Amino acid sequence: MRNAPGASPPIVTAAIDTAPGGGLFQTDKPALAFGIPAISLLTACGIAFIAGPNPGGALAVLLNNGFLRFSGKYSYGLYLFHGMIRTAMDVVTPSAQLIRWTGSDIAGNTLFVALFIASSYALALLSWHAWEKHWLKLKRHFEYDRPPKYSESKQTVTTSA
Repeated sequence: MRNAPGASPPIVTAAIDTAPGGGLFQTDKPALAFGIPAISLLTACGIAFIAGPNPGGALAVLLNNGFLRFSGKYSYGLYLFHGMIRTAMDVVTPSAQLIRWTGSDIAGNTLFVALFIASSYALALLSWHAWEKHWLKLKRHFEYDRPPKYSESKQTVTTSA
C-alpha cells in the first residue's frame, strides 16, 4: 500500500496522533500498540544513524562515557532490583516523611531520589560481585563466535564484471 505524496508513514502518524489526545498512558491501547513502539523504533534509528557511521563522532564519544559503561556493566542488577527497592523505600522512608524532615518539597524529593539511586547501585554492585560475575566465568567453557570489531567489519567487497 502506498501513501499519497507528502503523507507520513502510518506508524509515524499513529505515534503523533496518540500524544496530543492524551495518549502514551498505560490505559491508552492505541498508544501502547502503536505509539510507544513507533517512538522507540524512531529513537533507535536516530541513535544508530548518528552514532553508526562515525565511531569518533560526538554521540559515540558521549555514549562511550565511563559512567554509562559502568552503569551498563551493572544494568541487569539495576533492572532487577529497582522495583523492589522503590517499594521498600515507600514503606521505610516515604518521600512525605523526607519532605517533613527537610522542610522542603524539592529537598525531600531530591533526597528520596538520591537514596533510591544509591541503594539501587549498591545492591546491583553487590549482586554482580557476589553472584553474576561467577556465572559469567562459565562462558570460557563454551565456544562462540565473537562479532567483528567495527574496524574489521569495514572491508571493501569487490566483484568481477
